[in-house]
Amino acid sequence: LPGLDELLPAPAVSEDAAKKFFEANKDKVPPGATYEQLAPRIKEILGNEDRAKTFNNTLQKLQADGKLELLAKEPGSPVVNIPVDQFPSQGDSKAPHVLVEISDYLCPHCQEVQPQVKELAKKLGSKVKFVQINFSLRPAQLSGTLSEGSFCAQKQGVEQFWKYHDIAFAKPAGTFADAYDIAKVKPIAEQAGLNVKDWEACMASKEPKEWIQKTRDLVNGLGVTGTPTFFLDNKRLNLKNPAELAQLVESQTAS
Repeated sequence: LPGLDELLPAPAVSEDAAKKFFEANKDKVPPGATYEQLAPRIKEILGNEDRAKTFNNTLQKLQADGKLELLAKEPGSPVVNIPVDQFPSQGDSKAPHVLVEISDYLCPHCQEVQPQVKELAKKLGSKVKFVQINFSLRPAQLSGTLSEGSFCAQKQGVEQFWKYHDIAFAKPAGTFADAYDIAKVKPIAEQAGLNVKDWEACMASKEPKEWIQKTRDLVNGLGVTGTPTFFLDNKRLNLKNPAELAQLVESQTAS
């Protein structure tokens, strides 16, 4: 019988893709480690990700063609209790379903999935209430500045929060490697039409940092360690890749 490498060959990973991955994750590598040292491992990781996508696509095709049937059901997610009223939302407040997104503005996968989220909000606004929880993965760095900035935007109103939120995702202020820097985030507040003087006063207070820590405690208590993570009606969505979000949400809210 053919082996896994023959059935699912790992695709070649380009130098550009590997270098881009290295630059985006510089803050996670050991001090002094160079791209040349880590390149083989990076290419292995990216190759395995592509292999996993090929596996999922092949599995779905076999099922769609009636050539494969999985009899074992995937275990369901446990029900949790998320205090959604504490966080900004959009859509019908009385909608029968609630979709919670936990994300970080500098997370590449979060940035990738945002167009789907926005499209879902337009398409399912009467059926789904969308709740945003900003979970800073690097609270002491630029990631934290952006999340604090969103908190101070929300202090001026929910509409102001969503304007800030959309701009922060559309025009990333930097990467995870960047230091805490209010000056990099201030243009987002200005473009969102906030009262910048009040926003800066909020940023200078202890309140946003306390809120970010409180949010981290809540999110960690839900068992979430990475972003993006989605909960639909208090059950975690098991996404194999972000591209599945729209299809999964629509299928589970169809009735």
